[in-house]
Amino acid sequence: MDVSARLTFDRVRFDEDTKAHLVLTLKAPAIDWQEKRARICVVPVIDVSGSMSGQKLDYAKRSVLKLIDHLKDDDYAGVVVFDDQARVAGPPGLLTPERRNALRRAVTDLRVGGSTNFADGMLTALRIVNQMDLAESVVHRIIMFTDGQANRGPATRIEDMVKLLDANKGIVTASAFGYGADASQDFLADFSRHGKGNYAYVKDPDAALTAFGKELGALVSTYGTDLVIEVEPQAGNSIASVLSDVEAEEDAAGHYTIRFPEILAEEARHIVLDVKLAKQKSAGPRSVNGFNVRAHYDLIDKDHHKIRSTVEAKGKVQFVKDGEQQTAPDKELDAIVALCQVVRAQAEAEVNAKKGNYVEARNIMLAAAASTSMRGHAGSSQLASNISARVQNHASYSTSGGYLRGVSAGATRGYGVSSYDESALQDLQIANVVTSNSAQDSVSTSFSGGGAAVVMPDLAGVVAGAQPVPAVLIPPPAPEAYPDLSAMLAGHVDPGQLSIASGPPPVKGPPPTPQDAEEPDAVQAGEAEVLVM
Repeated sequence: MDVSARLTFDRVRFDEDTKAHLVLTLKAPAIDWQEKRARICVVPVIDVSGSMSGQKLDYAKRSVLKLIDHLKDDDYAGVVVFDDQARVAGPPGLLTPERRNALRRAVTDLRVGGSTNFADGMLTALRIVNQMDLAESVVHRIIMFTDGQANRGPATRIEDMVKLLDANKGIVTASAFGYGADASQDFLADFSRHGKGNYAYVKDPDAALTAFGKELGALVSTYGTDLVIEVEPQAGNSIASVLSDVEAEEDAAGHYTIRFPEILAEEARHIVLDVKLAKQKSAGPRSVNGFNVRAHYDLIDKDHHKIRSTVEAKGKVQFVKDGEQQTAPDKELDAIVALCQVVRAQAEAEVNAKKGNYVEARNIMLAAAASTSMRGHAGSSQLASNISARVQNHASYSTSGGYLRGVSAGATRGYGVSSYDESALQDLQIANVVTSNSAQDSVSTSFSGGGAAVVMPDLAGVVAGAQPVPAVLIPPPAPEAYPDLSAMLAGHVDPGQLSIASGPPPVKGPPPTPQDAEEPDAVQAGEAEVLVM
């Protein structure tokens, strides 16, 4: 695996501090995933409450049956179901011919029941998988599959569910699939993030097949696990924060440790850090080391043994005299930064939207759209503009759960979403996000019987009586609405030095429609504290 550490500004004035972004990239190679892969232990955990009757349960069964058929003889599988309480429909074990047949019979015989005891289903699956005491090289995964909201059991709120998950997961990772408009997409996306698994928005019965296919494709193409990245500033430089949505911890010396559970074959993982390059005593003739980076991860060898590996990189910078410095960020790296900033802006916008502050939520996204547009990142700008339409009023926000969760999770890690809302997938592709590797494409296509995979209809308009959000491309706002950004374009402000505290004036009056965003007159004078990237 390759690792790199690159600065958006790597040639800076020696006689002043400079703000920049450090982009860490881990790139895993392709592997022969059909022949050489880690063994898998996977347990689907299926909601069989009353609302799953009919096609929903039928396609869930078909998905699990295909999963069983696609696993190898040295893999492990079982099935747990839950309604008012959980039960083990098919005990997990090595996939001998007898066990495959037993699991097929158990899945075929599934029937619907009562309420949604999500916590009991999760705890039962975690317990039986951890009790198997398999080799540490085996990939352990449970897949929660539900069409509703947790309403029974020891935990129903995400805060309590995460505590249960953390206390009981052991070596198991957990994915979560939200089936349809009634499923709590926010809950399931948060759950999968804490479970270090994947999230999927499953719009309709047929989409369940491709979602399970892509999930299996991810499991069979896992390249490395238990990744730990250590970043140590050098020569007085410092790290202000980690912008990417990853688990990160700072120690007393200002060193950062970043963790994530896995990287797939062919996957490039980008982590963006906000850094300060410290003033130096003098200019230098060559680049010097600004940051030490070490990435540790586990590989599975041909004998299914886990091997700890380490790769290293150095983030280099040259300190120069006034007039010799880099005046604009590296375009390729700044595109990675821009997408990360859109994700952060979305999180801030949704905090406001949940409080009913829709005007401020919309302004935050329009500010992100303007910033990324003026830096030449049309895809990220368009993504931010389209998100602004989803958070501008209650009607659009309440019907956009699948879109918003898909966009935020996919922009953070495209390979980590097993099924997308169609509009979310289209917008991510415009922003040049890669959403799958060859294994995920192949297996999901096999599950769905051929044709395009992982593309689902939009969630908007599914809720009875709700008006759909128009599938339109919304132009970013005019640059002159953003004084700091206009100064940047005029060359008076370095893009790396922009404050995130300034933004556009607020929109007064009723929340505008998406078409209103095209009209400069919709933005009026005033003051607001919004996020500018």
